[in-house]
Amino acid sequence: MTTRSVVTGLLALTLLAVPALQAGSGSPPPLTDKKASKQLQKEINSHLKFQRQETNRIVKDFCFAIDEFEDYLKDDSFEAECLVENLINEMGFQLGMLHENSTTVLNTINFDAEQLLIQVEGIPDAFLEGACSSLDKAKDKVRDTLDKATDKMRAKMKSFAKKARKVQDLGVAAVFVPPEPVAIAPDPVAPPVPQVKDLKAEARMSASNGMLCISGTYSGDPGISVSAEITLNGKQYGQSATVDGCRWMVCFGREGSSEGPLPPGNYPIEVREFNVDGTQDTVTTTFGVPGS
Repeated sequence: MTTRSVVTGLLALTLLAVPALQAGSGSPPPLTDKKASKQLQKEINSHLKFQRQETNRIVKDFCFAIDEFEDYLKDDSFEAECLVENLINEMGFQLGMLHENSTTVLNTINFDAEQLLIQVEGIPDAFLEGACSSLDKAKDKVRDTLDKATDKMRAKMKSFAKKARKVQDLGVAAVFVPPEPVAIAPDPVAPPVPQVKDLKAEARMSASNGMLCISGTYSGDPGISVSAEITLNGKQYGQSATVDGCRWMVCFGREGSSEGPLPPGNYPIEVREFNVDGTQDTVTTTFGVPGS
């Protein structure tokens, strides 16, 4: 083969390769609705699996901590006041973990949906919220996983309360509801929506030693203070707590406090926060202190 024929052959290969390179350098063709919907469901399944795994870990950690509190009931150094404060702290911490996990999963699902929407023309039904879409079903499953985890934690606390009464003759009452996970509907064009300040009191606990504690979240500015007030015999008693990592906690009925150990009964509770814009966030509830 001559040198000229080799060059001619290479030139021909180069000319044939140019259109292929040009075709590959452009944007990929839009995804079909079917492919985009299938890919979205694949991503959703992966994230839901992650949520279930993390939720199981959180519940396991909570149950392990309660087991340690059960051992503390038998300890010679047992103090009811210390027990109540540490218990409400543990409840609040694990509720925060559940909320963070579920919210992160929803936001990740929505982020994936946004990235897929960039590659399709229009909005496939699977991406429409409120139309029994894949996103709607994902939200329901996230909430279902959260509810099942909370039921297990409540059952563990109920078992603990029985042991506290048996071992230390200490009555314990507790209620906790994980905050609703919130995510913004996917929209690759719209600007981010600013976070809404949200004051909640999700965990309440009391004991027959006269203590009543409230724990919750506030998604406003870090370092602010939340104030809580209870009513006892027509008189108000207040406590304040600094928000730490979006969580806060206050306790009433400590020995030496102005209100002193609380007698058995139901107590109106008001939690509030004054915002810099002059508005006020308020949560009102009622909780009881068990008798000895």
